[in-house]
Amino acid sequence: MKATFQKIGDFHECLTTDLEHAQAVADVLGRTVSKTRTPGTVTVGVPYWQIDEAKAKLEAAGFTVELT
Repeated sequence: MKATFQKIGDFHECLTTDLEHAQAVADVLGRTVSKTRTPGTVTVGVPYWQIDEAKAKLEAAGFTVELT
């Protein structure tokens, strides 16, 4: 599975329309899934200072991580 994070302010956000995908990312990271203002889009946020740790956890769980 692929997890793509965009840097938005002080966070890297994994934005997706697939709730199951977002929940899988959130479960690995111990975070919650949040709704966005765009209907049908959810996000999992990681503070920029924790992105290296989050990337390592996701890769260990079998995800491919892309930072944009």
